[in-house]
Amino acid sequence: MIHAIQRIWQRYVHHIILGIIIICAAILRWPMVYFALPYTPQPDEPYVINMLFDMFRFHSWIPNNFERPHLSVYVTFVGVWLGQLFVPIDPAVLGRATDRITMASAPFMHGRITMIIVGLASILAAYWHARQYQLGWAALVAAGWLALLPFHQEQSGIITPDIMVGLFTFLVMGSCWQYSLTPTTRQLWIVALMCGLAIGTKYNLAAAMIIPALMQWPLITQRLWRQLIQNGAIIVAGTIIGFFITTPGIFWSINEIRANLDAQISHYSRPDTNFKPWDWEYYLWFFQHEGWLLTGSITAIIGMLVILRQKRLVDIGMVIFLLVQLLFFLSRERHYMRNLMPMVVYGAIYIAHGTNWGVEYLRRWITPLSLRIILVVGIVGSQLLIEGVSQYQFMQRPYNLLTIDRITATQSRGATHICTYELITVANTPSCDATINNTGDIAIWQASGLQQLMINRSQFAQLQIPAPLTLVHSIPSSFYGGNGEAFSIYTQDPISQLRTAGQSATTSDGVQILGMRLGRGEPRTRISPLSAVTQLPSRGSTLNLNLYVKVTTPVSEPNWWLFVHLFDANGTKITERANPPRPDYPIAEWKAGELVFINADLATPPLPAGEYTIVVGFFRPSDGARMIISGSDNGTWQLPITIKAP
Repeated sequence: MIHAIQRIWQRYVHHIILGIIIICAAILRWPMVYFALPYTPQPDEPYVINMLFDMFRFHSWIPNNFERPHLSVYVTFVGVWLGQLFVPIDPAVLGRATDRITMASAPFMHGRITMIIVGLASILAAYWHARQYQLGWAALVAAGWLALLPFHQEQSGIITPDIMVGLFTFLVMGSCWQYSLTPTTRQLWIVALMCGLAIGTKYNLAAAMIIPALMQWPLITQRLWRQLIQNGAIIVAGTIIGFFITTPGIFWSINEIRANLDAQISHYSRPDTNFKPWDWEYYLWFFQHEGWLLTGSITAIIGMLVILRQKRLVDIGMVIFLLVQLLFFLSRERHYMRNLMPMVVYGAIYIAHGTNWGVEYLRRWITPLSLRIILVVGIVGSQLLIEGVSQYQFMQRPYNLLTIDRITATQSRGATHICTYELITVANTPSCDATINNTGDIAIWQASGLQQLMINRSQFAQLQIPAPLTLVHSIPSSFYGGNGEAFSIYTQDPISQLRTAGQSATTSDGVQILGMRLGRGEPRTRISPLSAVTQLPSRGSTLNLNLYVKVTTPVSEPNWWLFVHLFDANGTKITERANPPRPDYPIAEWKAGELVFINADLATPPLPAGEYTIVVGFFRPSDGARMIISGSDNGTWQLPITIKAP
């Protein structure tokens, strides 16, 4: 029995270790499935998912955008479609995700799982391609390197084309390598089709055609022009066919694809204060800290030199392809390191060669192979292991905006919550009523019932916070133990700074009407501060009203509705409305002592200049009974206003 197990181990040891590597890689990437949701910190994800939403909604197989080719969209579509068999998606209610948040998390989870599978496939492809080089045990180094590499971990769990770029980098190079061994017409067609499919992931992979083109050099030296033309035609035709398979809509969308490509070129050519062209230092930092890491960079350079010493055209072509990619993106005004995915993933092959060379180099001093492998792999992979585990731990930390959600969920929902930069959502309900950009905006909102202020300190580090706002929570950025950007949360007594028009009045059911802030304009979808001035312009279709009430004791009747009427100077009713005071915050949940703001906007016809009266009150829809209000014999609170002449 023991001998049988030993034989199995000796025969399948590489496959067993590879299986362990794949399982570990899947575990390391799994936190990405749920990461940050419902927030979407990577803006490329909503770009893809929104196209899928439209494909589901309109039953269309053609994505509506050509800024990128469509292979990754179709692969993600399949993953999301299979996922919805288990977690159904109703196309009728699919809202569009923004680059900050989504209300439908399931498609993102399914898409991320699909990308993780693609990422695992790229690890297998790295092992397969390394085996083509007859590296033996060192092929496991290539697979293990990608499995642990933090950059690969992260990109495997994001719905973008980049991890597919990594997979097709290996597929193109692997097919080219096979063509170098068996240079048949059939194999050249396979190479060309792989190039076309690669371009179907990202347009810049058109540079991959350099590799099979360079491999035709012997035909030039031998003056075999007919064969050269035939092979060139196969490369071009096969690439075009492969690309059209992935992006068939290009046939009838020439104008759209031209416009989208122009937009992409314009984006990368537009100056940005955070970037500059030919920023070598930034790229070197990336490869030392994220792309290959320091030990991997040294080993990759050694491995590249080892490969180039063989003077194989396929290897020279690959180096040229990678340099073309590097120089192209390095020359741009904007730099996104995920565009270097071909270099990052193929670095695993160079690292495997460099590791193998190191093991062979130590033979003169250390005889046992296993000891040499352990020593070299330990030196090369020590930083990788630390960084890979650290990345896994980092992805398990709560995303900072989700931490803020939990904090905000414990706060009173009645008064105003203001944010910088981010719109915060708790349980799919907006808990951030507006965004501000400067200290002056804070003062305006303080007069409008501000209770909580959430500051994005990564974006607004110098923002001055006026009294009496007090810091109650500080959430660190990713660099200091958090996950995301840094935030500070301030609170104040919202009534202390509130400035309203009208006289305060008490009621018979625990509600004190404090007053109103007004404006004249258009219908609002979000709260705005308005003004305590009662003289308003005539222009506009809506009388914008913020009604402020203080809850003195819990309300005993949960079914009170708010009515708002507008009368002219003759007592004629101009317009009215009646509805629950806060549909998002039922009156039965109002807590004693809190301030509650109510959007009481009134749609109005054109209003001539003159005197008007706003009348508000609470009534029970079942029988029309009104809440008693002090100083009123008919259960109303009134505020005279003036509409000024244009």
